[in-house]
Amino acid sequence: MTFSTDGFIQVAQSSSPDVNIPPPTSGTQSTPGPSTPAPTDGQGTTIMPDETVPAGIAGVSNTDIVIGVAIIVVAALIAFFIRGAVRSHLITARKAGISSAGNAGWALFAFLMSIVITAAFGFIGQLWTVLPFVIPMGVLDVVTLILFVILFRSANRGRR
Repeated sequence: MTFSTDGFIQVAQSSSPDVNIPPPTSGTQSTPGPSTPAPTDGQGTTIMPDETVPAGIAGVSNTDIVIGVAIIVVAALIAFFIRGAVRSHLITARKAGISSAGNAGWALFAFLMSIVITAAFGFIGQLWTVLPFVIPMGVLDVVTLILFVILFRSANRGRR
C-alpha cells in the first residue's frame, strides 16, 4: 500500500480472479471521505439514527419561529389599540385622570402581551411541559393581571 501525491491510497491488485479492484482514475473523484461506522447493538444489528426530529433550535424550524414572531407582532398591534380604547373609556366614561388612565392602559397592554408570548412560545416550542418555562411565565401573567386590576381600580377612584 502506497500513498500517492493527490491524497489517494494506491492498493495493489490481488492476483486471484474473484477480487477485482479497478485502478484509480486520474482527475477528481466524488468518493466521500472516511466515515464512522454505524452504531450497532450487542448482537450486530445496525442502529439507525432517528431522522424525524427537525433541525433548528430545540426542534423548532425557522418557519415556526417566523410564524411565532408574526403572531406576536400582530397581537402587539391589536393590544395597542385595546390599550387606547381602555384609556379613552376611563377618561371619558369614568372621569379618570389622564395619567392614571394611561397607566392602567399600559398595564393591560403588558398583561395581554405576556399572555400572547406565553401562548406563542408554549405552542411553537412545545414548552407546556417544561417547568422552567411554565412557572416564570405563569407568575408573570398573574403579576401583570394583578397590576392591571390595581391600576384600573385606582384610575376609577382617581378623579371625580
